[in-house]
Amino acid sequence: MSLLVHRQTIPRSFVPETVFYAPEAHIACNTWEEMRRIRNFETNLAILERPSPHCPDAVREMLAKPRGSAQTLFERGMDLDLIPAMLDDDLDLSSADSLSLYEDIRLLAENFLEVTMAKKIGVRLERVDDDSCRLFHIDLIGVRLITTYFGKATEWLQNIDVERSGLGQGNDQLVMRKGAVIQHMQAGWVGLMKGEKNNQGLGLVHRSPAIAKDGSERLILRMDTLA
Repeated sequence: MSLLVHRQTIPRSFVPETVFYAPEAHIACNTWEEMRRIRNFETNLAILERPSPHCPDAVREMLAKPRGSAQTLFERGMDLDLIPAMLDDDLDLSSADSLSLYEDIRLLAENFLEVTMAKKIGVRLERVDDDSCRLFHIDLIGVRLITTYFGKATEWLQNIDVERSGLGQGNDQLVMRKGAVIQHMQAGWVGLMKGEKNNQGLGLVHRSPAIAKDGSERLILRMDTLA
């Protein structure tokens, strides 16, 4: 994935021999320590590039369920093992590898709480089979974790490709500047993206991939900072 680094050179007449490197707006990471850079004011997306967890039976079971979603609230100080337990109250997964899926969710929650320093988060595991979020938009949240366990992953735009005045008008062409390139996450990758809450004008512009026409499905996990 190609991520831009913005560099500004200050004229010699002002600050001789000085070059400033602004923090990147979008960064690719290999560790959770690097993901802490989402705290930088200018950074609105950090992506941990990792393979998808191996839990194919649990994924198939989730996709086959009539109600393929579960959500819960979690507050700092509670036992992290409660997150899988509370999700399974709704899902009641029986696959042998469901423990691998739940352990991945628990670890993601642990790291998400550490990186964002949130006091409360919302957790939602969801099967998606429609195009309800197909238009580019910004979420009214602080920071969201998103990862795709199955199917096409989140699409997003670099800041330089966004015409923010076009948001909310029901037409992606009004949001994308001329020559804009749509960026794609991959299944398994973990994205931390800022919304507009406390980040007005800096939220990440993104959308869900269109899947309705080809009848495909997605299994996604979202965590939002709530306090």
